[in-house]
Amino acid sequence: MDTRDITVPFASSCRFLNDKGCVLGGLKPFQCRLYPLLFLYDGSLGVDPACTFSEEYLAQLKIAGSDARLHLDAMKKEASRLTEKEILALADWSRYVCDVVRLDTGAGDKL
Repeated sequence: MDTRDITVPFASSCRFLNDKGCVLGGLKPFQCRLYPLLFLYDGSLGVDPACTFSEEYLAQLKIAGSDARLHLDAMKKEASRLTEKEILALADWSRYVCDVVRLDTGAGDKL
């Protein structure tokens, strides 16, 4: 992954979202596929509490095979191939989100 592809949002909403969802489809950058998960500077993951579905996402993480658990597992697998520089760039992007809920699923959510 090229860190030039990791951008810092200038606004709190995404210009690629409309009433039908994301218009980018399969072209989403990693940080969008990762959402509502966010990297923190220590390499751990958090959830953006501003996400409409953050409470549901956190609840689903406790259920094996749930959409949230499958998403987390897929993102951890993809993120395991990131360099430290890429993780730090993603964490830098995440600092614009206030009150990130740190994950504590007991499943080793630190990369």
